[in-house]
This record gives sequence, C-alpha cells and structure tokens, in this order.
Amino acid sequence: MDHTLVRAFLLLFAFAGPLLIQADDVPIPKTSAEKLKKELFAEYDRTIRPSEESTPTVVKFDITIIHFDLCEKSSVLTVNGWAKFMWTDQKMAWNPANHGDLKVLHVPYDELWIPDVVLYNSAVGNKIDQHGTTYSLVYNNSSVLWVPPSIYETNCKLDLRLWPFDRQSCKLVVGSWTHHVGQIDLQLSTDWNDQEYMTPNDEWHLVNVDKQRNAKKYECCEEEYADITYTLTLQRRPEMYKTLVMTPAFVIIILSLSVFILPTQAGEKIVLNAITTLVITIVLFAMSQKLPAIASNPPLIVLFFGSSLLMVAIAFFESVLVIKMSRSCGAHPLPPFIKQVLSGWFGSFILNGKNSVQKKANDEEMTGQGQTSKNEGASGEFQREWLMFASAIDRIFFIVYALIYLIKIITFYVTVL
Repeated sequence: MDHTLVRAFLLLFAFAGPLLIQADDVPIPKTSAEKLKKELFAEYDRTIRPSEESTPTVVKFDITIIHFDLCEKSSVLTVNGWAKFMWTDQKMAWNPANHGDLKVLHVPYDELWIPDVVLYNSAVGNKIDQHGTTYSLVYNNSSVLWVPPSIYETNCKLDLRLWPFDRQSCKLVVGSWTHHVGQIDLQLSTDWNDQEYMTPNDEWHLVNVDKQRNAKKYECCEEEYADITYTLTLQRRPEMYKTLVMTPAFVIIILSLSVFILPTQAGEKIVLNAITTLVITIVLFAMSQKLPAIASNPPLIVLFFGSSLLMVAIAFFESVLVIKMSRSCGAHPLPPFIKQVLSGWFGSFILNGKNSVQKKANDEEMTGQGQTSKNEGASGEFQREWLMFASAIDRIFFIVYALIYLIKIITFYVTVL
C-alpha cells in the first residue's frame, strides 16, 4: 500500500512539475507605454541636444506668476510660478497605431533632455535649479511640454523716494546658460494668462508685466545668446501706511506749532517740545526697521521727519530763550532798534495791533493799579518791553514754521501725484 502511494506521488510530480515551472517562466505582459518607452530610450542620451548641430532647437518659454514678494531690506524680489517650456525632440516620435493608440507619454525630468534655461540675474548665485523636478509630457509628433513649479529670486534696485506711495520696477532675465542662438532659439510663448492663477499680495499690486525677447553678445563669446526679460511694475498699497506714517506727521505738525501758541512765560513749552522729540524719534526708529539704508534718494517722508526733528530742536532753544527773556530780563531796557521795529507796522502786524492793550494790562499788573514807586514802574516797563519782544519772537516762529510745514506738505503731494 505504501509503495502504491509513493508511485502515485511520483507520477503526479512527473506530470505537474513541468507545468509549474512553465507557469513561473511565463513573462508578465507589458503595457503599450512600457514598450514605447523602452523603444524610444534604448539609445537615448539626455545630455545631447535633440537636433542636428546646424539646426537650432526652438524653445518656447513663458512664466505664469502665482505669487510674488518684495523684501525691501534685502532688495530681493521672489516670484513663485509655473514655468512653461515647449520644444521639439526629434527622437521622440512614433505612430500611435503601432502602440495601442498612445499619443502622449509621461517622462520623468531626469530621463529627458531639458533646456538649460536659468535666471541670469539671480539673487542666489549658487542656486541654478530654479525649476522643480516634475514629469514632462511627450507627444507622438515630437513635441515636448514641461511645466515645472518655479521660484525666481532676483535683485531689484528700489527707488523709495516716494515711500509709501512708491512704484517699483523689477526685472527677471531668463535664458540658456551655455547654448547660443544657433543652438537654442528661445522664443516667447504668450498663450497663457499671467494673472489668472495669481494669489494677490497684501502689500503690492502687480500693475503690469512687460515681456521682451533679446539677443545679446557677451564678452566671453562671439555668438549671440537669447533671453527673455520680464519687467514687473509693482505699486505699493498705501492704505495701512496712511495711518502708520501720515497720522504721526500731522500730529507732529500740530504739536510743533502749539509750542508757539502757549503763553511766552509758560514752562510747558519745554515739556511739549520734549514730547514732540520723543514722538519723532520713535517714528524714525520704526522706519529704520522697515526700510534699508539708502545712500541716495532717501524717502521724502524720512526727510520730513528728520528735518522736523531739527526744527523741534531749534524750537526747544527758542522756548528756553523766550522764557528767559520774559522772566529775567526786566532789569535792562530793550535795545532801541528793537523797540523801533516793534513800535512800527511790523510790530503791529506780528502782535496783531495789541501793543497798547498789552502795555496797559501789564502796567496795571506790575504797578498795582498805579500805587507802586517810580523805580518799580521803570522796572515794570522794561519787563513789559522784553515780554513783548519774546511774544514777537513766538509769533515769528509760528508763521515761519507754519509756512515751512505747508511747503513740505504741498511739495510731497505734488511729487506723489
């Protein structure tokens, strides 16, 4: 019985063994895409330009801007977008009827020839790969489409003279790094809407994007190299700065002029000047954190605050001077030429024609309604004269400062508009 079972198993393996081995050796069927790719890339060299040496490869290029950001401290414009490349690869052609009606093939970035198009004016010199490593689309008519996500960082020369109402112009210069026009003819493709997919920037508004193809010779080489220059015009959104910058400016103007309206003998003049100085210093410090150090064409608003700080310093000295004159100069008479000026039309204009009223009020206050001695009357007269002179200085400074601030405001708005 045991011998019968052994013979049965041997017979089973004898017939089934070859069948099992044959099943293991049966190859897995390949898809049309696999067969096509193996056929196309059998002798393909991705480092060689896919055209005859005498024939340039026409590469159509464009950028769709998704987002942008301008850093004023470093003067760097960062553009996030999609770069669009289209060219013809003569080695990538097939008959769809022979490959399962397959008309497009998805090929990884590192298996296909890719034009070496980079950003010429890059702010990061050692970063050449601005494009993502995405798949490309290869069509049966030899055309190739590659749309990688891209990041371009370029230096931008800023003109902050009209900050925060300024408009900036930044350029992106894109071209082949090693191939001249006879090898890669870079052309501009304009069949995409630049702003269709763009995320708005909170601080800047993209006013215009100008595109221009150029062919230029460089000192290193005799051949021309093609590039596409994108000029981005950016307009700052000034809504926030109207509150953060313009409001302190008007507050400073009001505080500066209020110093000259206070009574001549008031010690509050010193306190008000000190408060104005503190406000200007805080605003200038905040601007220094926001703006870069600019050697030429500094912002007009910064010049305004800087000159206002100097004017407040002068007003501080003037306040100390008039307080001293009105309080401690009564022992000596006013110089005759100053008395002559104040008694004429100029004095009447500056003091609003109230010389006699002031004289009577001060005489009554200083002489005690006519009951003081003759020496005390003379001292009171000297004090009144110096008080009038100090008041005249305050009025003159008020008019001069008001005119200066008015000229500043008119000049700024005329320049901005």
